[in-house]
Amino acid sequence: MGMSKLNSAPSGRPYPSDLDTPVLEFAKGEFIRLRDLFEGMLVFGGVGSGKSSGVARTLAHVMLANNFGGMVLCAKPGEADTWEQYAREMGREESILRVGPTDLWRMNFVAYELRKSGNRSIGNIVELIFKMVEATRLSKPLGSGSGSENGFWEDASRQLLLHSIPIIFAANGTFSFELLRAFMSSAPKTPQEVEEPTWQATSVFHHCFRKAREAPLEPIDSHTLSTCATYWLSDFAPLDNKTRSNIVISLTSMLSRFSQGRLHTLFCTETTFVPELTFDGTILLLDMPEKIWKEDGVIAQIILKYLWQRAAEARAAYLTPEDMRPLFLAGDECQFFLTPGDAEFFSTARSARVASLYITQSLPTIYSKIGGIRPEHTAEMLLANLCTRIFCRNVCHVTNRWAAESAGQGLVWRESKNWGSNSGGSKSDTTGSNIGRSWSVNQTHMFGPAGGNRSATNAGSDNDGWNRSLQNGTSWGEQQGGGLQQQKDYKLDPAIFTTSLRSGGPEHGGLVDAVWMQAGRRFSYSGGDIFTPVTFKQEGAQ
Repeated sequence: MGMSKLNSAPSGRPYPSDLDTPVLEFAKGEFIRLRDLFEGMLVFGGVGSGKSSGVARTLAHVMLANNFGGMVLCAKPGEADTWEQYAREMGREESILRVGPTDLWRMNFVAYELRKSGNRSIGNIVELIFKMVEATRLSKPLGSGSGSENGFWEDASRQLLLHSIPIIFAANGTFSFELLRAFMSSAPKTPQEVEEPTWQATSVFHHCFRKAREAPLEPIDSHTLSTCATYWLSDFAPLDNKTRSNIVISLTSMLSRFSQGRLHTLFCTETTFVPELTFDGTILLLDMPEKIWKEDGVIAQIILKYLWQRAAEARAAYLTPEDMRPLFLAGDECQFFLTPGDAEFFSTARSARVASLYITQSLPTIYSKIGGIRPEHTAEMLLANLCTRIFCRNVCHVTNRWAAESAGQGLVWRESKNWGSNSGGSKSDTTGSNIGRSWSVNQTHMFGPAGGNRSATNAGSDNDGWNRSLQNGTSWGEQQGGGLQQQKDYKLDPAIFTTSLRSGGPEHGGLVDAVWMQAGRRFSYSGGDIFTPVTFKQEGAQ
């Protein structure tokens, strides 16, 4: 198997801009180029397979050594520590910004977006808020949906936001959900109420509208001001109390998770960091592990990932490709952070010069987070644009068969053998006997001179005998043969991923075997196929 090596370029050099820059070397002169990283990478491997300590570590070193900026999603405690260690090994420790363990780093994303584009981007901001709301639902499977019965209330909530944010921002120069709540709760209940001095004296709504009109802290055009006033006085105020209250409650309930606690502090106070820091080489470690922060950690990281993805794609509008520092998005246990929007991002990440490195155990792990009747369809859509797939040792037959199917089928030679033997024998045993007797009597009368007589008798003889014969014989024979046949079958047998890949550790000398598979690439090491074997070294392996 080929041995992967880090690019030998010295640490601290300017980031590469040529897409054909080699960054990872295989055996037999095979190189992974910068452009290949931007096509997305997906690593599969069972527990203890070396996918993190071997594969992910090597790829992290590659991106850090080439001065990528990026974002790291953390599902497990200790993941941020691991990446800090990688940064030290590559001389990049000063690039780390660790978000989560303290309240130092915060991002009021609505105020952040307003600062960038002002009231011109209100539609985008409303969508951002609903992306945030959507993130709170991702503790449920992706395929579960929110139900069409909520459509009316969500549309009404969008209208309310569209006509609140411009006024609040113009009047205060900032935005917060506390201001939004006070603005909505003090809105007029009838068109006539706006003329009442008592209501005017206590209403945050009245104060914001008057200041936006007379002395705005942020510019607002007359058309936007008029449109917002018409909505509140002509559309919202005349509604019956129940409908009006339900619209407000619908919105406030969607935002309730951000009214206190970690999510409130992180997203609804001030802004001390922005995603664009990564454009200068910063590595954002989102140290909010799911195992500790639970749902709050998943929600926070999904929101920050979405904001970062938007910023990374938007820079192509004002930077040339040569001026765009390479970026990366890395996530071990990526199933916690998958969203429907990832599919679109992966499809355009190459033009944004973003490398995606997602790591998980198996396809069923992803299916379980997606849910629904046919989760494999959603999974295929999400993963289709991760064009490099790296398979480590795995006992999951679903994943192993998917890997074999990804490699494709072809005509392969299959050897056949046959062998046979025969044996036989015969045995005969015969026994015989004979018995015979012969006798005779001879009687003689003799008359002697004295006138007497004399007689004598002669008897014959008896005889017997036997005979036996024994015959025994054995015969034995053997035959064997064989041949080769061409058949259409998997180029990679699924069993390879279970039985033939080393998983690091002392038992394997710290060496981790994997199959590197890349769409559209032909590897000479494997005879022109889209896959090639490769070996990674764990830390300390010789």
